[in-house]
Amino acid sequence: MKIIHPSGESYDLFPNTEIELTRYNPFFNDLGEQSIPISLPSTPKNLELLSHPHRGDGKMKPIKRLDAQIETSTFVIKARQAILSARNKGNIETSFYLNQGAFYEKIKDISLQEIFKEKSIVFSNMDETLNFMHSLIVNTDHRFACHQVLTDNYILNEFSDKQADGFASFRKEKETTETINDKQITVPRGFYITPFPKVKHLLQEVLAYFGYTLSPSFLDSMPFSNMCLLNDNIDTIVNNRIDYVDIVPNIMVSTFLDLIRKFNMEIIPDELSKTIRIVNFDDMLTSPIETDLTYNIVSDITFDYSGEYKQLKLSSEHLRIPSEIFGFNWFSSPVTIATKQEIETVPLSQIVRSFPTAYIRYEDNAVIREGVFGDKLITEVVGNLSNSYYDGGVLPAEEQYKREMHNRQKITVNLHWDH
Repeated sequence: MKIIHPSGESYDLFPNTEIELTRYNPFFNDLGEQSIPISLPSTPKNLELLSHPHRGDGKMKPIKRLDAQIETSTFVIKARQAILSARNKGNIETSFYLNQGAFYEKIKDISLQEIFKEKSIVFSNMDETLNFMHSLIVNTDHRFACHQVLTDNYILNEFSDKQADGFASFRKEKETTETINDKQITVPRGFYITPFPKVKHLLQEVLAYFGYTLSPSFLDSMPFSNMCLLNDNIDTIVNNRIDYVDIVPNIMVSTFLDLIRKFNMEIIPDELSKTIRIVNFDDMLTSPIETDLTYNIVSDITFDYSGEYKQLKLSSEHLRIPSEIFGFNWFSSPVTIATKQEIETVPLSQIVRSFPTAYIRYEDNAVIREGVFGDKLITEVVGNLSNSYYDGGVLPAEEQYKREMHNRQKITVNLHWDH
């Protein structure tokens, strides 16, 4: 067996050195493929290749992570090597991460802000900047989307009633005034206008930062190709530039990848080709069997009935959407909001049973039904896609997933259809 340093030199090994690898299913574990630590002899060659990790008086920081290649007979695989400890006239303790393990090790402790801190799009003046924002409305851009978004306090990208050169113009693309604490404040052009970066674009940039390319995936198809991350930044373009650090969330790369996993997907890296595949769990289950482990079975399956059966309950934070907000109309058609009951607490399964003719209104994800009252057509909101998926039952609910989610940062995602 050979373990090859990035320089092309092979490490000195003890006789009969073996590497024991542990391979986890990527859908059920975040550790990835890794080896049990092994020992390398502290020979002059090994110490030189690793920049003398046994010394504490060097002017350079010790190398703790580096690339490596493992070869044995016809088996060749690239790996990420971790130096655990080193001692002169002793051993160098090291371990190796393969595929998922190598990828997870690279993205560890790296944030999106760090990746995008130097990335910007610069324009010559405000007119050019606004023309670019206009183009995002009528054209499909692989990087950004632009549409109206209502925050708790203001409206971003609010459209004006007037058209500008065939485009939907922004209310804030001209200098405006606002009253704050009984004082008239002049708001310069460009405030309250911001683009929303698309998830696929950010993912490609993140992977390129680590030296990977993204293979074709579900992000190539609508509506996921237009899925973007929202931001509430009001001064994104006021300096005639778009700085990515202003519009990407301040989260770790691992948290960003967890967003992809919410779509029943998993990130599968290939260290040899430096590509990343996004694999659907259902596709993984239905894919042809590659390895038959039948002859490795050591005993028959034992069914244990001593434990208590549970059902998995998936929950998320519920945000109510007000039916009417001053200065912003959801729809021009009359809408009657269901009253005298908390429709948010009704599970979707009960809504389907109670209102078999109900359908989803895609503009706001409301579940509505239509009817006639006298001579008027009435539209009634009977639920929302944010309603609970939990249908109850006799089995106790397991809410571990919900507790785990409480420890993660929130990311706001928008599925945007071009019109």
